[in-house]
Amino acid sequence: MSKFISGFAAALDALLDYREALGFSRRTHEYIFQNFDAYAVAHYPEKNILNREIVTEWIQQQLKKSHRGITNKTSAIRLLGKYLSAVGKESYILPDDYISKPQKTFLPYLFTDDELERLFHAADRLEQIKSNPLASKISSVLFRLIYTCGLRPNEGRELRRENINFKTGEILITKTKRKKERVVVMSDDMLKLCKKYNAVLDKLGRVPTTQTA
Repeated sequence: MSKFISGFAAALDALLDYREALGFSRRTHEYIFQNFDAYAVAHYPEKNILNREIVTEWIQQQLKKSHRGITNKTSAIRLLGKYLSAVGKESYILPDDYISKPQKTFLPYLFTDDELERLFHAADRLEQIKSNPLASKISSVLFRLIYTCGLRPNEGRELRRENINFKTGEILITKTKRKKERVVVMSDDMLKLCKKYNAVLDKLGRVPTTQTA
């Protein structure tokens, strides 16, 4: 069921479906388009052509509310214009430099050997809790798995046991940022640790809903 009700509803759904088919998350722009959809219903209920007036007035309204997130909003509405134009419909495409983009400098934080040692030391000594008696064992494996295999945090948390080949050390990663599956291979030491944890699960006869190994 569509979340949009304006004259642009069909185009918005089609664009999101198209991007989702390419591997992008639908949620990235969906909430922005819902905002635009509501604006179109309130101010241009009969319109289904994306013209300059609608686009710029919507952006100005967003700026009056807050400058926060405006770059994402202008990018989304520009994307809509480009999509409509690409499928042969009359459309205004917002200029890329309509809103100046702040310069971003990302500096990754690199853990020192001492910090890594203390991190794993703490993970190995996590106190057991009644709701999950395996918590201490999970944390010991999980943090090392994420670190040694270069996984995103959610990829480690949501990894299922059936996606691990305990003979070759291959891991099938399915919960990725752009929904693109990939395979990573554990080191011999990491594989031994995962096998040990897997044996504990088998011995206890329990398989948690989400597992790290």
